[in-house]
Amino acid sequence: MAKPKKKAVKKSAALEESLPEKSSLESTSSPTLINNRLEVSPYTSCPTAIHFGVEQRVYYVPQDLLQSLERIASPYSPFNLRRNIFLPDVNANTGHVLVHYLYTGTYQTLYNKDTLPREETNIEFKQAISTYVAAKDCHLDGLKELAKQRVKQLGTEMSISDVFKSVEEDFSKLCDESAWFQDYMYEKVKAMFEQDYTAFARTGLFDCTENVSLTKILAKFMVELYNDKIKRMINLQQEQSI
Repeated sequence: MAKPKKKAVKKSAALEESLPEKSSLESTSSPTLINNRLEVSPYTSCPTAIHFGVEQRVYYVPQDLLQSLERIASPYSPFNLRRNIFLPDVNANTGHVLVHYLYTGTYQTLYNKDTLPREETNIEFKQAISTYVAAKDCHLDGLKELAKQRVKQLGTEMSISDVFKSVEEDFSKLCDESAWFQDYMYEKVKAMFEQDYTAFARTGLFDCTENVSLTKILAKFMVELYNDKIKRMINLQQEQSI
């Protein structure tokens, strides 16, 4: 009689091992996951072909996912309810970042095996700026914030001249909503000035860009920083003379 009992115990142990752990069962029913569930799957709707850039690289996105893309989903949009959408002002690499965000809600760029390690940071920075501009145009606030974070992260590894070169092409598109970026550039220029206030005379910063708006902003930063320094020097002299 002892042997059958032993088999029953073994069978029970096998069943117990096959069941999910308590923690995993609890995680599948967490409030966060429940709140994020959709009533209708977007993957059942017809795909729309989005052609990015002058080369018209095609990405396919279910129509329901495009409802978050205001530039296309708006009833006044010329793209509304079309099976083929053309966005020649958004390059193919930026198109990937945009489409990946629509699918996953995350930021991802494509890997270019031909990029040299020393060039990668500058290229990714420029890509983040292009993504920010595209996200702004499409009213994708989440992607816009991710791109902004990426700009600030990559910028810590770049010189101010490299930052100006990278943003030159898209700066005019940032002008109407660039307060955060101007603040960011000011802090970069200020850090350079505080480290060596003679650097402006030696580095040829104005030679790094031909963008008039960008040049004006750089000149404004330099005047403000020199004025602040002169005021501090005058105040210090007055205090010492008392």
